[in-house]
Amino acid sequence: MLKRKQNFNISVLLKRKIIGGKAMFKILVVEDDREMNKTVCTFLNNSGYEATGCLSANEAYDAMYETVFDLIV
Repeated sequence: MLKRKQNFNISVLLKRKIIGGKAMFKILVVEDDREMNKTVCTFLNNSGYEATGCLSANEAYDAMYETVFDLIV
């Protein structure tokens, strides 16, 4: 049986911006369909995440220079 190695560092949670008692994780959404991008970002923002949408890889590349994201989808 393989053991799953846990690399999660609790200090990551402690460094996040706390708003309303929740940690705000920054997510970059890269989707070229404008409506789908808006829908995903709205859902994530309403779920307590800080989502930023980009419509192209070049736009996403520029956004990554301005902000450090926790997740890119």
